[in-house]
Amino acid sequence: GITFKNEKLEISSFAEDFLDDLAAAMIHYPSMLIQLISYTDARGYAVSNYRASQKRADAIKNYLTNKGVEALRVIAVGEGENKIVNRCIDGVFCEEVEHAVNNRIEILGIED
Repeated sequence: GITFKNEKLEISSFAEDFLDDLAAAMIHYPSMLIQLISYTDARGYAVSNYRASQKRADAIKNYLTNKGVEALRVIAVGEGENKIVNRCIDGVFCEEVEHAVNNRIEILGIED
């Protein structure tokens, strides 16, 4: 439900509800820390994919901070194409839906 077009964050209503709930939980539990890890598919250059994934993680962090979450409680990490979860690596033809699986953001809780 979270997509990026022309480096602009687009959030579906489902994903927005989820992120709003996450922000509310973080405000309610002030010791809660999270790490946002963003990944891309393998198309394009690895360096460009790394940069894009960092921008995506930063965009989600900014969304949460705009909802009142303290920036220090959210670690945003871009991993680019480092963890492809299917066969869609460089040089392999894949359908768009297969590439989409690799464009993802993982949210991990961090113990304080």
